[in-house]
Amino acid sequence: MKRLLGKRKEGMGETIYEKYAELLTSVSDKNACLLASRLYSYHYDTLLNGLLRFRPINEKLARYFKEEKEGGHASWFSSESGYPQFNEVCKGIREDRVAPISLRDSTSTSEQWTQFVNGMYDRLQYLYESLLKYRITFEEPIVVYRGLYLEPENQYDFTSLTGFSSTSYSINEAIHIMMSDYEKQQPLLMDNFVLLEIKIPPRTPLFSTNLCALQVEDEIVLTEDARVEVEKETTHTFKTWIDCYKITAGELMDSEVKTGGIEDMNIARRALVKAGEKITVRMISGQYQKLADLKRPNFHKYRKESLRWVVEADDTERKTKRKRKKKRKGKSQRRKRSSKSKRKSGRKPRKR
Repeated sequence: MKRLLGKRKEGMGETIYEKYAELLTSVSDKNACLLASRLYSYHYDTLLNGLLRFRPINEKLARYFKEEKEGGHASWFSSESGYPQFNEVCKGIREDRVAPISLRDSTSTSEQWTQFVNGMYDRLQYLYESLLKYRITFEEPIVVYRGLYLEPENQYDFTSLTGFSSTSYSINEAIHIMMSDYEKQQPLLMDNFVLLEIKIPPRTPLFSTNLCALQVEDEIVLTEDARVEVEKETTHTFKTWIDCYKITAGELMDSEVKTGGIEDMNIARRALVKAGEKITVRMISGQYQKLADLKRPNFHKYRKESLRWVVEADDTERKTKRKRKKKRKGKSQRRKRSSKSKRKSGRKPRKR
């Protein structure tokens, strides 16, 4: 996939490095901080934020569990740092410290699930504590960007920042993230893109995954519950690498109702903006306003729920199968009785 990378803000990157070089004075701190950075950059960010935002994570855990049973995901094995000084430590992070516990030597599904869930929750708890422990602050205000694609059926208050919120000090990286997560869900609607420009006040505690990540994205992680106090709404124009429709969600819904499908859509001659052309999206600018410190999730409670979840799901599936089997058996027995009764009466059984 083509990456949209503009000129990097070297000044910001250098400042982040200097902050962490000053903070990480011991080998153990350096290793712990880089491991947390790597964990947050892939899978564990969505799981941890699911707990912080009171969203269910068991189905995601089940999906990762299935992937691991089938041999694991290649992305567990790759790491890179934005700084040569940290690259050796970053690439030296062992795969078994990042990936879920290997399941291939376990026996029963129940044992595998227990092993997997405990490994994931150990890492989630470690990640939560490390993100708060290894935060940095800036003496001057900074500006970060957060790219969002708002699904028509999932409009929400995007000015609310709960849990650990990922942003980038590079607007091009924010655009890349905004579009890349949804490029397979055609058509993309330009009206659903939103770029947040957030002005962060001095001494706000932040974390950066520039240290070690699956892919360096000039990322700044906001580590407090906060909101963006909107000051103005403008637009931002850039060259897209994905086909987009210049229509509204309402027009799309009307079209689907009238024609029965997106393939028959004929609104303003489909108003298609092809890859390589420029599109303009909404940009909302505002001030970062802290609301509260993050409230620690009840890891013990959620771990117990996750351990029980797959067992209950298996039990439900087994009960359903038993019911179906019993129902089929009952039908078969009724057919046999009916057939015998008809033979005794001299009538041929009716073919089914």
